[in-house]
Amino acid sequence: YGTIVNPFTGPEHVEDGSSIFAARCATCHGGEGIGSAAPAIGVTGSLRRGDSDWALYRSIRHGIPGTA
Repeated sequence: YGTIVNPFTGPEHVEDGSSIFAARCATCHGGEGIGSAAPAIGVTGSLRRGDSDWALYRSIRHGIPGTA
């Protein structure tokens, strides 16, 4: 799945993503993604379930079994 690439990488997309994260994710993952009621995400630069665009999409789209 290395050919699957996120086309939304411009500054306006980053701003949109920040707004969505703040509204839907920050309550549990913390405003900076450093953890709160849910684990820290992306703080170390690598993600446990993969850091490719495809792996990130899969985790967001399908969730992680055994988590909220």
